[in-house]
Amino acid sequence: MNEKRKGYFSLLQKIFALAHPPVHSLKQEGAIFMEKYDSRMAHRVWNRVWAEPDTESCGHLLMCEAQALADYTKLQRQFPELKQPAEDIAHHIACLRGIKFLKEGLRPAPVTTKPREEPLDTALRRCYAGSLKAAGEYAALSEDPEYGCVYVQLAAAKRRHCRILLEIIGRTDKAYTRK
Repeated sequence: MNEKRKGYFSLLQKIFALAHPPVHSLKQEGAIFMEKYDSRMAHRVWNRVWAEPDTESCGHLLMCEAQALADYTKLQRQFPELKQPAEDIAHHIACLRGIKFLKEGLRPAPVTTKPREEPLDTALRRCYAGSLKAAGEYAALSEDPEYGCVYVQLAAAKRRHCRILLEIIGRTDKAYTRK
């Protein structure tokens, strides 16, 4: 805990001690009294209050989703069933930008990337691996007390994208083996 936090914490302890004198004499008379001050609980509360917002995960996921959007947009020309996942990813980017804004207080800069130039089967495999990884990262973030419910929905959408990509990969692999 840095010095500023220690100073606030010790100040709060002193204020609490002045406002709530020992109640051992009241306890004997049967009066209602307040329990002893719990310093461990106060440490937990102040650590949560003074905690730095975790925006690294949002920034990383924004970059990954922007790359996925570029790749899906390119692939949807050949596979129309990727239109819905591409729209979902655009919504994911908007949600992540909103979360990042609420955590940092500043609007994040728009993220744009170009689609990768690679063979079709490699692109599909990379999209599947990226969706699977993102689903895991969203699932790990689902414990967030404030935005966990959003991360749960984003993880479910990513799992749907994985299923769609597996179907496409299964069809295209058959096409490659026939030739």
